[in-house]
Amino acid sequence: MPIINGGTCKPEQVHGNRKRAGPVYIRTPGTTMEAIADQVRATSVKAVYDGMITSLDIDDAPRDKRVVRNKKYNGKKDERQASGTTYRSNFADEVQTLCSMVTNDDLVKSVTVNSGRVPHVVLCSERQLNDIKSFCFNKKGSMLSFDKTYNLGSLFVTVGIYRNLALQRVGSDDVHIFIGPIFIHGNSDFETYAHFFSYLSVRLASCDATQLRMGSDEEASVRKAMRYAFHLASLVCCTRHLKENLRRHATQVL
Repeated sequence: MPIINGGTCKPEQVHGNRKRAGPVYIRTPGTTMEAIADQVRATSVKAVYDGMITSLDIDDAPRDKRVVRNKKYNGKKDERQASGTTYRSNFADEVQTLCSMVTNDDLVKSVTVNSGRVPHVVLCSERQLNDIKSFCFNKKGSMLSFDKTYNLGSLFVTVGIYRNLALQRVGSDDVHIFIGPIFIHGNSDFETYAHFFSYLSVRLASCDATQLRMGSDEEASVRKAMRYAFHLASLVCCTRHLKENLRRHATQVL
């Protein structure tokens, strides 16, 4: 048995399921796995992992977030099998899970539940908001654009994009397009979009809205909500959508 600093240590045990050559795989201690199973029931994977790597010794802490994530997944799977409910969670369970993520997830910022409407979710990070403040509130800067996607299941996803002017491609000097705030929703009327853009206007209230340019297609509810929440901003239509609509309608007429 090897001697380290005057003491002894047990030789590393190779995990039986290891399939790749490389560093020896060290199994996470059973006590740590039990603690993970207890904590992930009410806490996010990131919070559990961050807490353990700061409170436990390096030999006892999980080696990465995947350990915590896999334990959470397998724990829920075992619970479903034990109860005989192996089907997916229903919509109400998913909404409840989302609501709990608002307090401990960096991306889920808002979950709104209204009578007679499908709940909608606002996803954005603080980095995205800071980028928008830096790059979009300038007439010569980036445009903040939004477009609704289809065929993604029973819900719609409206995605925001902007150009990160701090990054340029080598050779062409083109700037990179980044994903901005994301809106997941079931309704597509003015009232629904007004919740989304009003949330953004509050988070961006410290900026000069007269310097902001917002782009979209011709969807009336989106543009009306933009005008409502950012009444000082300049609204711009996507020329590609305009050309496609003109070509399609002209073909129908002719």
